[in-house]
Amino acid sequence: MDLHEIVSTYKRLAKKLDKTPTRREVEKHSKVTKRQIHKHGHNDLCKMAGLTPNLNSKQKTPLEVDFAPPKIFCFDMEILSMIVKTYSLRTDYIRPSRIVKDWSVLSWAGKFLDEKKVHYADTRGKKDVRDDVEVMERLHEQLSKADIILGHNSDRFDVKKANAKFVEYGLNPLSFSKQIDTLKIAKKYFNLSSNSLDFIAKKMGVTPKRKSRKFTNEEMWDECERGNILAFKENEKYNKQDVLTTIEVFDKLKAWDQSLNFQAFYGKKICVCGNEEFYRDGYVYNKQSCYQKYRCSNCGKISTGKENLIDKEIRRNFSRL
Repeated sequence: MDLHEIVSTYKRLAKKLDKTPTRREVEKHSKVTKRQIHKHGHNDLCKMAGLTPNLNSKQKTPLEVDFAPPKIFCFDMEILSMIVKTYSLRTDYIRPSRIVKDWSVLSWAGKFLDEKKVHYADTRGKKDVRDDVEVMERLHEQLSKADIILGHNSDRFDVKKANAKFVEYGLNPLSFSKQIDTLKIAKKYFNLSSNSLDFIAKKMGVTPKRKSRKFTNEEMWDECERGNILAFKENEKYNKQDVLTTIEVFDKLKAWDQSLNFQAFYGKKICVCGNEEFYRDGYVYNKQSCYQKYRCSNCGKISTGKENLIDKEIRRNFSRL
């Protein structure tokens, strides 16, 4: 989308909303991406469209905050392994000069939690299935729309692998607010016999990962590299199910993670499950403070109030221990 199309979009949206659209409204109701808005500047685009820009906090009128549920994007990538030359199967270190073909992204699947569609892209039909430029550009486009990125082992693997390709292909850094990794949640709060996604899914009673029927995983990816369409179709089902299973696991685990809090997106007191009803459930004590503890009436997630219930006069008599 060129600059003229973006400005025209601003004009149409302003007419539809009967006001100057906020940045978030432009992202939500049009095809203009975060990257395009950041490149040209939201206020500058408003001026080009003949609109009164939204004022920032340094001006007399406070900035209009457009509260909306967070856009959470769950994604998973399938990778083709490196091909290297080695003199031994027991080699501990292989020099970079021995790499014949570097790893590449075979496919990715992703889903916004508030949408039904599962997005997917792979390299089938390419002369070289390791040519992943177009695939990564499409992934970058979807991730650029997200406020929060969700995955299993995504912090250590998927996000870093994706970033490695983005910087290689000259794409801009992503600007999401938070990463949620279900593997980290599982390791932090539980001592399960295995932290694999499939094992956790079975323990939680949700849909397990899809098991390849025609091929083992390694055979499937090798066949994809040979251009086998049946293998690509099997990989697509496998990749998409990984995403759907991760979302189901997240729904089971999110009440346990005390770091998860989406209130700033909604602009009100609300649980991560979307419930707004809480009941008092005891207190949280620190050295010189006491806070009311609340529990969500739907999922049971615990939260704490912000007001210290111990009077200042009483706290003055406390010792510094």
